[in-house]
Amino acid sequence: LTVCLLAVVVACFLVDLMVSKPPVSKLVGGLLPTMGREHLYTAVSLLGANVMPHSFYLHSALVSDQARLAAGSVKISPTILSRLCFLNFCDIGCALAVALVVNVSVLLVSAATFHSRGITVETLQDAHDVMERTLSSNVAPHAFGMALLCAGQLSTFTGTISGQVVLQGFLNVHISTWARRLITRSAAIVPAAILQYVWGDRATYKFLLIAQVALALQLPVTLVPMIKATSSRQWMGSFRNSWLMAFCAWSALGLIFVANLMLLISQMVTGVEGQSPQLLVEE
Repeated sequence: LTVCLLAVVVACFLVDLMVSKPPVSKLVGGLLPTMGREHLYTAVSLLGANVMPHSFYLHSALVSDQARLAAGSVKISPTILSRLCFLNFCDIGCALAVALVVNVSVLLVSAATFHSRGITVETLQDAHDVMERTLSSNVAPHAFGMALLCAGQLSTFTGTISGQVVLQGFLNVHISTWARRLITRSAAIVPAAILQYVWGDRATYKFLLIAQVALALQLPVTLVPMIKATSSRQWMGSFRNSWLMAFCAWSALGLIFVANLMLLISQMVTGVEGQSPQLLVEE
């Protein structure tokens, strides 16, 4: 089911790319990152949306569960464990590659449809209407909506399973499947429904960005113990991170920490200057 939903998401965004026809000459230049103060908030929110902290716990749980299933009642051999680590590395690498393709497609479609025409879109309804009007096609907005629907279901699957891992691993709480799904989905749907009812579509969009920024701010808390544990010979033995892998991991963590710090400073400076910080929702 997950693979089918992912295939639908990729296919829908490829359809949107063919309909929107972004200029090829600007594609390569657009992929090169340029960072300014006005772009920092969006960049951090994209980081939190794509590199979600709970996904690290989920991936670790998948590896340990597969190791237990492979071993059964017998002590697992280093050969089997090494092969499982390699297969999971390939699995995660393919997943990140597909996520990269999807996110680049979203940016290209948005740039070709909205930004090139100077249009600011803050609601899904506006996106549907603008795509239908500017592209003169009924296929593009429907494909865009289907892709978002399937992507939302994939995100829900990840959040539900990650919630189970966190409850069992950190709190040692074991609940039935239906209760876990009810709690996790209610925790997502009820606040969104209240925001939609009280403040409308635009506020929902702003709170979505706030949630993504909050996820990015939690990344260092998740990554520091994970990198320390996977780099420890005491815990990992021969499977610990190499010095190159550890250096890359700590460097990536440093970049994330700097980006979060710069965002907090920019928000405080904006507030001191008398402007409304982007983290606050305005009517």
